[in-house]
Formats: sequence, structure tokens, C-alpha cells
Amino acid sequence: MPYNFLYLGVIAALFPRARVVHCRRDPMATCFSIYTRKLAGSHPYSYDLQELGAAYRAYERLMGHWRTVLPMPLLDLDYEGLIADQEGCTRELIAFLGLDWDPACLDFHRTKRAVTTASQWQVRRPLYASAAEHWRHYADHLEPLREVLLGAGAV
Repeated sequence: MPYNFLYLGVIAALFPRARVVHCRRDPMATCFSIYTRKLAGSHPYSYDLQELGAAYRAYERLMGHWRTVLPMPLLDLDYEGLIADQEGCTRELIAFLGLDWDPACLDFHRTKRAVTTASQWQVRRPLYASAAEHWRHYADHLEPLREVLLGAGAV
């Protein structure tokens, strides 16, 4: 969920042995994905490219703060890295969580459980790379976003 990062301080206090998996993606790809989704009213920033860029910058600043003050382990899991090396990244994730490796981890798309998020269709497919650079087709129209992100050194 887009706002989970806000609650890491509370999570650390309530669950001192928690481990955090921070899923990251290229800033332009992340913001483009948010911008093209009809999100509920709690995400008003998502409909304006400059506000979206500012929200992303604020998220990065807060995550930087959490990295310096939280006592719990935090794993940055990069989407682009996962695409390039699914098994290696998945093994790193499973080890970070203290779980035993199971080859079925690579077949996540075969699960029969219900999925009720915006990614409900993506999780039914094997990992694919086509979405990583999809935003580039609209790069000219995303310039206001890029300018805000460049101001923070994010892109």
C-alpha cells in the first residue's frame, strides 16, 4: 500500500522483532504507475504530476530517516533487480525473512488465493519486464514529474 512507509515507527514499537521489506522501483516508473491508477480519495496527490513528484520526494526523505533511526532490519528489494535476477533476489528475500527456501517461491503466479489489490492480474502471470520501462512511452508528457524528481536527485 502506498502509505505503509508512514507507519514504520509504530511497527517498530509494536513489533520490535519485525523485519521490513521495502519494495522499490525506478521513481519515474513508480509515479507513472500511481498516476495511471484510479486510487481512492486518500491519494489526492496522485492526479497531479508535480504533487505526485513532491509526494515521492517526501517518501524518499522519510525512508532515509527510517534507515537511520529504526532498530529493525530493513531489506531494500529493487523491482529492476528482481526482474534481472528473480531467483537471486527471491533467495535473498527468503533468507532475510529467516525462512527456508522453497522452489515454489519462483512460481508465485500459480497461487489460487484471492488477490484484492490493483496488481491482481500481474500476480497471476510469471515475472515480466515490460512494465519497467512503460513510462518512457509517455516521457514527454511526464516532464513536470521528472523536473520535480530531478530536484531531489531521485531520477
